[in-house]
Amino acid sequence: MANTTTDKKKIASTTILMSGIILAALFIVLYFLEDKLASLLGNFSGKVIIGLMLFVMWITVGSAVRTINRHKRSTPFFTLLLSGVATAALGSALFTAFLYIFGSLTNSVERIK
Repeated sequence: MANTTTDKKKIASTTILMSGIILAALFIVLYFLEDKLASLLGNFSGKVIIGLMLFVMWITVGSAVRTINRHKRSTPFFTLLLSGVATAALGSALFTAFLYIFGSLTNSVERIK
């Protein structure tokens, strides 16, 4: 019989990794849509993109925490809280790394500096 503590850690780490990658990918897509929205909304497009990024983060982090909680109902609150923070941090770090590494692909290198 498998150890339930190991199973919880494996489920949590896999969920955090997958959700963080999905969050970063969605951030990148939204980032590249900013130019398209600029033609429709003008200077307001940056604020719309930030709002959409916050919405995507809320959905992704909430889904990750729910997934961990659904697999093992006895998961402590503190573990769920750390899972949500880790998912958001990983997604944001991967997005920032993308902007740093592939700065030549984006037109907003000035925003990074």
